Parts: sequence; structure tokens; C-alpha cells
Amino acid sequence: MIQSLNTAIVTNTSSTTNSTSINQSKIRWDNVCEAEANNRGEIIESTESVIVNGIAYDADDAARWDEYIEKLDPMFLAFCNLANEGVDINNVTDDNRYSIHFYEFCSMIEKGEVVSEKNAEFGFENFYASNWDIRTELSTYDEGKSDILKSASVLDIIKKCYELGMMTKENRLLFPSELYKIRFEKKMEHALLNKDNIMLINYKMDNNYNKALMNSAYQKSI
Repeated sequence: MIQSLNTAIVTNTSSTTNSTSINQSKIRWDNVCEAEANNRGEIIESTESVIVNGIAYDADDAARWDEYIEKLDPMFLAFCNLANEGVDINNVTDDNRYSIHFYEFCSMIEKGEVVSEKNAEFGFENFYASNWDIRTELSTYDEGKSDILKSASVLDIIKKCYELGMMTKENRLLFPSELYKIRFEKKMEHALLNKDNIMLINYKMDNNYNKALMNSAYQKSI
């Protein structure tokens, strides 16, 4: 049996098998990550994609991530550890009751894109101050010993989370509301950038058009 993570924050995972619309579960990881399922939000599944918190994920990816949960893959063990890190269990509110969904976690890790540059600034310091090298060995502890290779994989994933800015400066995994805000701000930045580019293109086109008119008028006046 895997050693208890000794935590009480609720994490978001789900299975997408044999369903077209199923409720997202909140999972409490106490004593070997045993599940206490309660309804939270909604997951919509089609033959090609699964929509979680408004984001569409490929159905094949979702099925693969579900297997990570079933097989206690290093990705899932890393998620269990990080979803409970730095959370004040004595001050639980609706805003901090749930972690990000496991699919969101896997997707960000696999994309390898920096989620928050601001958070990433504190990543190196927080990672090494947390002694994860020792703690990850406990997450694979089974029958009197740890799986060294599996622990190393868990550690690599946790380190990557810090590098990508998925952990806040308070040394905890992003809450859903924080991730939503980051995504919204990036969309706005992208939209403004596109608007600026369009305005610049229109400005250049207007200038070229005006120059053409001036040249035409000049030629006619000769």
C-alpha cells in the first residue's frame, strides 16, 4: 500500500468512460488517495473531445490521462502531491476548495509552455526549499521500500511545474480561478496585439493609398 499523503485539499479528477455528460468529481486525497466523490461542475464528452471548465481536450488524451489515475502513474502522483502543497486546510473557501482539474494539469505539463512568468520567477527557490527529493520517495513507498525510478519521474514532473509557473509564489498549485484569470489575460493581450497589428496594417495601406493618389495627381499635372 502506498503511504498516505497526509493531506486534505480537494483535487479535481474524473473518468470519461461510457458517458456523454457526466459530473466532474472532487476527490479528497487522504490515506492513499482514496476518493470521496461529490458533484462539481460538468464535463461534456463527445467522440472527439472532452470539455472541462470550458476547455476542449482530445478524447484520446483524456482516455490516456484516465489511465494515469488508474495505474498511479508518476504524473498522477505528482498531481496528488502538488494539489495539496501550500494550502491552508483551516481556511477553506469556495475559491480555494478545489485544485485545477487533472486534465488541465496534464495538458500544461505536456505542452511545456510557461503558464505564468511571474510565478516562474519564484520556481527555482520554492522547489529546492520544499525538499521534494525526499518527499517524492514517500509517494512511491510500497511494501517497505520506495520505487527509486518512479520517484525520480515524479520529481522531474514536480520540478517542471515550478519551471512553467504552475506553482504560485506562495508555493501552491494554481487554483481554477487563478488559471482562468491567466488564460483570460493572455487572450486579451493576444486580442489587443492583433488589434494593434490590424491598425498598423490599415495605417500603412492608407499611407500607400494616399501616396498613390498624390503620385497620380502629380503625373496628371505634368
